[in-house]
This record gives sequence, structure tokens and C-alpha cells, in this order.
Amino acid sequence: MNNSQSHETAYSYKFNQNSYISPCHKEYTATDVSKFKFYIDYDYKYTLYLDDLPSAVILRDNKDREIPPNYFDGIPVGYYVIDEITG
Repeated sequence: MNNSQSHETAYSYKFNQNSYISPCHKEYTATDVSKFKFYIDYDYKYTLYLDDLPSAVILRDNKDREIPPNYFDGIPVGYYVIDEITG
């Protein structure tokens, strides 16, 4: 089942320009954070398009920074980083 939705922005983005546009700002509630955790746990993904070109993700190996051949259908909503000291 594909529940994809497409949204367009009113902003104009241009490649190769040194400007940053923040299209929105939101304060996250505990419920919002809980939803993000759910989406991460259940492997939700998104695809971002710019000029009708799909976004891509590159994951590097943490030890030697090599780029192994990994291909994804969409970009993960997020991931967990476990602190080696505190767990």
C-alpha cells in the first residue's frame, strides 16, 4: 500500500548559491517526539524532490568512511545514535 503525498513549497530554491532559507520553524511537543520515534522504529521514509529530481542519501561506513553500495527507496525519517558512554 502506498500512502504517498506530494506537497509543494512557495519558496524558490536555487542550486549553487550560498544562502540559507528556513521554510518553517516548529516547537516539538512530547507527542510529536513520540510520533517521530514510531516512524523511525517502523522504518518510515520520505522522498524530497527539487526541480523534479528525487533526493538521495549516502551512508558512509563509520570506521573507514567508505561509501558501500547501498540503495534506498526514500530517505529514512531518522535514526538513533547510541552514546557509547551512557548507552
